[in-house]
Amino acid sequence: MTRIAPIALACLTTLPLVASAHSHEWLGTGPDGGRIGAIVAGSTPDALLVNTLAGVFRSTDRGANWTPARGGLRLRSAGGNENTLVAAGGVIYSVGAACSMLYRSIDDGATWSPTGFDGTACIDSIAVTADATPRVLVHLGNGTLLASDDAGSTFASVGNGLPAGIRMDSITASPSTPGLVVAAVSGSGINTIYRSIDSGNT
Repeated sequence: MTRIAPIALACLTTLPLVASAHSHEWLGTGPDGGRIGAIVAGSTPDALLVNTLAGVFRSTDRGANWTPARGGLRLRSAGGNENTLVAAGGVIYSVGAACSMLYRSIDDGATWSPTGFDGTACIDSIAVTADATPRVLVHLGNGTLLASDDAGSTFASVGNGLPAGIRMDSITASPSTPGLVVAAVSGSGINTIYRSIDSGNT
């Protein structure tokens, strides 16, 4: 009698599952807000938020349906930077109108309230660190990097070691390693990645 090796049995057992997985298709579900720049997961398993040129939209059914998430959030001007939406620790941050207002939401985008950012310059990018007390990092169009350790209530200048007035194309904080932040910078002959292991201080 011929014996079938255990590994062969395992392969045969998993084949129908693989075929079934490939039978699914990607479906366009919206939202109708123009170009999408950022997608974040909410604090509940089914919640998703996206930032578009028409503002923030939210879904409570894993992306099947979308509605504007504008309770208290002023819309961004058309043509603005839609890449400014981040979530961490149950709080979602988004840039508001005229690129100089920062808002936060603690209910997956249903309602928004202004942070303590004073709005003196446009916000280019934002990030939130994985520290025990998440730090909110905000890079401004004038090259300034600000940090908040109280969920956006107050901000202070950080970024010792970054070239003065440099353009920061994007800033990202590790979702799992506390203190780790990387930034893509350009301008004045500099095109490189800067790294911080102390949450943007240096």
